[in-house]
Amino acid sequence: MGAERLGSEPHASNPTLTVFSFRQNVPIPSYLAALVVGALESKRIGPRSHVWCEKEMVEKAAWEFEETEKMLSAAEEVVGEYLWGQYDILVLPPSFAYGGMENPCLTFLSPSLLVHTTYCCCFAL
Repeated sequence: MGAERLGSEPHASNPTLTVFSFRQNVPIPSYLAALVVGALESKRIGPRSHVWCEKEMVEKAAWEFEETEKMLSAAEEVVGEYLWGQYDILVLPPSFAYGGMENPCLTFLSPSLLVHTTYCCCFAL
Protein backbone atom coordinates (compact mmCIF):
# COMPACT_ATOMS: atom_id res chain seq x y z
CA MET A 1 0.00 0.00 0.00
CA GLY A 2 1.25 3.47 -0.77
CA ALA A 3 1.03 4.42 2.91
CA GLU A 4 2.67 3.78 6.27
CA ARG A 5 2.15 0.22 7.53
CA LEU A 6 0.62 0.18 11.02
CA GLY A 7 0.41 -3.58 11.45
CA SER A 8 -1.84 -6.58 11.05
CA GLU A 9 -4.14 -8.70 13.17
CA PRO A 10 -6.55 -11.61 12.70
CA HIS A 11 -10.04 -10.64 11.51
CA ALA A 12 -12.43 -10.44 14.50
CA SER A 13 -15.11 -12.78 13.09
CA ASN A 14 -12.90 -14.95 10.86
CA PRO A 15 -9.41 -15.56 12.31
CA THR A 16 -8.28 -17.29 9.12
CA LEU A 17 -8.23 -13.82 7.53
CA THR A 18 -5.79 -11.02 8.33
CA VAL A 19 -6.64 -7.32 8.59
CA PHE A 20 -3.85 -4.93 7.59
CA SER A 21 -3.89 -1.28 8.73
CA PHE A 22 -2.28 1.69 7.00
CA ARG A 23 -2.05 5.46 7.46
CA GLN A 24 -1.16 8.22 5.01
CA ASN A 25 -0.15 11.39 6.88
CA VAL A 26 0.75 13.38 3.77
CA PRO A 27 -2.31 14.49 1.75
CA ILE A 28 -2.27 12.98 -1.76
CA PRO A 29 -4.64 13.08 -4.74
CA SER A 30 -6.70 9.93 -5.22
CA TYR A 31 -4.86 8.96 -8.42
CA LEU A 32 -1.68 8.41 -6.39
CA ALA A 33 -3.28 5.90 -4.02
CA ALA A 34 -1.78 2.45 -4.59
CA LEU A 35 -2.96 -0.91 -3.34
CA VAL A 36 -1.17 -4.16 -4.17
CA VAL A 37 -2.84 -7.54 -3.76
CA GLY A 38 -1.17 -10.87 -4.43
CA ALA A 39 0.92 -13.72 -3.12
CA LEU A 40 3.80 -11.46 -2.10
CA GLU A 41 6.62 -11.66 0.40
CA SER A 42 8.80 -8.88 1.71
CA LYS A 43 12.28 -8.44 3.04
CA ARG A 44 13.62 -5.42 4.91
CA ILE A 45 16.39 -3.72 2.92
CA GLY A 46 16.89 -0.68 5.13
CA PRO A 47 15.53 1.20 8.14
CA ARG A 48 12.64 2.59 6.10
CA SER A 49 12.44 0.22 3.14
CA HIS A 50 11.20 -3.24 2.20
CA VAL A 51 11.27 -4.99 -1.13
CA TRP A 52 8.08 -6.85 -2.06
CA CYS A 53 7.72 -9.51 -4.76
CA GLU A 54 6.79 -13.09 -5.43
CA LYS A 55 8.46 -15.59 -3.08
CA GLU A 56 10.78 -16.94 -5.78
CA MET A 57 12.34 -13.52 -6.37
CA VAL A 58 12.50 -11.96 -2.89
CA GLU A 59 16.15 -12.80 -2.10
CA LYS A 60 17.37 -11.69 -5.52
CA ALA A 61 15.36 -8.47 -5.30
CA ALA A 62 16.61 -7.76 -1.77
CA TRP A 63 20.21 -8.13 -2.91
CA GLU A 64 19.61 -5.98 -5.99
CA PHE A 65 18.15 -3.09 -3.99
CA GLU A 66 20.13 -3.39 -0.74
CA GLU A 67 21.69 0.05 -1.26
CA THR A 68 18.33 1.83 -1.33
CA GLU A 69 18.99 3.63 1.97
CA LYS A 70 22.27 5.04 0.65
CA MET A 71 20.42 6.36 -2.41
CA LEU A 72 17.65 7.88 -0.31
CA SER A 73 20.22 9.60 1.92
CA ALA A 74 22.10 10.95 -1.10
CA ALA A 75 18.87 12.27 -2.60
CA GLU A 76 17.97 13.94 0.71
CA GLU A 77 21.29 15.80 0.69
CA VAL A 78 20.30 17.31 -2.66
CA VAL A 79 16.53 17.89 -2.38
CA GLY A 80 15.76 17.73 1.35
CA GLU A 81 14.01 15.31 3.67
CA TYR A 82 11.99 12.41 2.26
CA LEU A 83 8.54 13.29 3.62
CA TRP A 84 6.77 9.98 3.05
CA GLY A 85 8.55 8.08 5.85
CA GLN A 86 8.85 4.66 4.24
CA TYR A 87 10.10 3.85 0.75
CA ASP A 88 9.14 0.38 -0.40
CA ILE A 89 9.85 -1.30 -3.71
CA LEU A 90 7.47 -3.71 -5.41
CA VAL A 91 9.04 -5.90 -8.08
CA LEU A 92 6.17 -6.79 -10.38
CA PRO A 93 5.57 -10.32 -11.67
CA PRO A 94 7.14 -10.99 -15.08
CA SER A 95 3.67 -11.17 -16.66
CA PHE A 96 2.81 -7.58 -15.67
CA ALA A 97 2.67 -5.49 -18.83
CA TYR A 98 3.98 -2.17 -17.51
CA GLY A 99 7.49 -1.11 -16.55
CA GLY A 100 6.91 0.78 -13.34
CA MET A 101 5.07 3.49 -11.45
CA GLU A 102 5.99 5.80 -8.60
CA ASN A 103 3.52 6.25 -5.75
CA PRO A 104 3.91 7.74 -2.28
CA CYS A 105 5.79 5.21 -0.12
CA LEU A 106 5.87 2.58 -2.88
CA THR A 107 7.52 2.25 -6.29
CA PHE A 108 6.44 -0.45 -8.74
CA LEU A 109 9.39 -1.80 -10.74
CA SER A 110 9.79 -4.20 -13.65
CA PRO A 111 11.52 -7.51 -12.89
CA SER A 112 13.81 -6.68 -15.82
CA LEU A 113 15.75 -4.53 -13.32
CA LEU A 114 16.91 -7.68 -11.51
CA VAL A 115 20.17 -7.88 -13.44
CA HIS A 116 22.41 -8.97 -10.54
CA THR A 117 24.57 -5.86 -10.47
CA THR A 118 24.64 -2.78 -8.28
CA TYR A 119 26.74 -0.73 -10.69
CA CYS A 120 23.82 1.24 -12.04
CA CYS A 121 20.53 1.97 -10.35
CA CYS A 122 17.97 4.72 -10.73
CA PHE A 123 15.02 5.56 -8.51
CA ALA A 124 12.28 8.12 -8.79
CA LEU A 125 11.73 9.70 -5.39
